[in-house]
Amino acid sequence: MSNSWREGERFNSHGSTNLYDHTWQHMCLTWKNTKGVAKLYKDGQFTGQDTNYATENFKITAGGCLVLGQDQDSIGGRFDREQTLHGRLASVNMWDKVLSESDIAAQYTSCSVPSGSVFNWSVFKNLAHGNVTIK
Repeated sequence: MSNSWREGERFNSHGSTNLYDHTWQHMCLTWKNTKGVAKLYKDGQFTGQDTNYATENFKITAGGCLVLGQDQDSIGGRFDREQTLHGRLASVNMWDKVLSESDIAAQYTSCSVPSGSVFNWSVFKNLAHGNVTIK
């Protein structure tokens, strides 16, 4: 899915979604491995999708690492200081299924995000590395 992100600021599909407008956003990215389809939702609304056939039927195996806020030019390394997120993340969660559009909209509307089944924010925020401030 790295081809779906350019310059760290836009999800490209049949258009672009500006992710930086200096306000808090509810963002949800889904990916379905059977088709290689990634969908982006901003503030509970579907904004676009991208298909990467290289990820079709791809399986994510145990033992990897999740990197947020930094583009990596190779797996687990080659980080460029100029490709760093300058912003805030909160309530980051990951599930082992694709959330439905109605679930995503409900999370935005209620301002309540249930804990993810793979990663949840209460655990994730304690695993930060590097120059990161946790509040």
